[in-house]
Amino acid sequence: MSKHLFNLRDVGHAGIWRLLHGVHGRPAPEQAHPGMQGASVPILFAQHAPQELLALTLSIRDMGGNEAYFCPGEWPDAIQGFVSGHKSPMCIVNGLSLSDLGVLAAPDGCALVNGGGPDAHPCRVLADMALMRERQPDMSNTRIAWVGGANGLAHSLIEAAIYLPFELFMALPEWGEPSRELLSLAFAAGAKIFLTRDIHMAMDGAHYVYAGSGPPAAEEGALLAGMPIDGTVMQMARPEAGLLLGQEADCRVRDEVLAAHAALECERFIMRRRMQSLIWNWLLCENSTEEQR
Repeated sequence: MSKHLFNLRDVGHAGIWRLLHGVHGRPAPEQAHPGMQGASVPILFAQHAPQELLALTLSIRDMGGNEAYFCPGEWPDAIQGFVSGHKSPMCIVNGLSLSDLGVLAAPDGCALVNGGGPDAHPCRVLADMALMRERQPDMSNTRIAWVGGANGLAHSLIEAAIYLPFELFMALPEWGEPSRELLSLAFAAGAKIFLTRDIHMAMDGAHYVYAGSGPPAAEEGALLAGMPIDGTVMQMARPEAGLLLGQEADCRVRDEVLAAHAALECERFIMRRRMQSLIWNWLLCENSTEEQR
């Protein structure tokens, strides 16, 4: 049975640390898994997120492969036929829930990869963790703040806190709370996660600030946790704190703050390419080992 990647639990403790330690020595295309050399990788893309699509595409090309795009309505017949005809080693799915991913079927030998959705964003959070470790190797001294409504990246941050020793403070509005089941799992595992409605409490001492989603139109201005992130809000964190967007749109960040942290977003994009290339290689190696058993 092929190994798939839906969330961080599919990577596991050993896999996460292997990827974080290996991101600086990622394989060059000529050293990549042979299954990626000249391979055609289908991408089922359901969200309008240009940077997301670009990062996925470039990381496939970095490994010597090429991409083919499909719309959600073309699953499963068109993609299954494409995978079988091209012997695709994996298929990347973006924008679907974990329940939708769970019912998809791929031919044997093809790994399904969650390229980001409403419930989890494993590839992106691994890249963010690698970026933070590059700046501060001891993550037990790292405090992360999440401000605003939760999405797939927020869920993956909660999951990452199970495996990594950082502190996660989340200022969450009622309209954007994360999965209670996932939170219960994280608390039981001893993750250092703190939930609040108070943005000041979440921001205090933060090394990194994630801008979550803003409120629905009907809830505009209803809760403090949905407030825009401006220079005054960022002053609540550490002076050197970095701002990270929780999604491409609707993060409610002032333009002057975005401009001040643009360099960090560029570093983040580069790290995403590096980490995703490493994930593709790791996943194909895992499936090759499974086939040999």
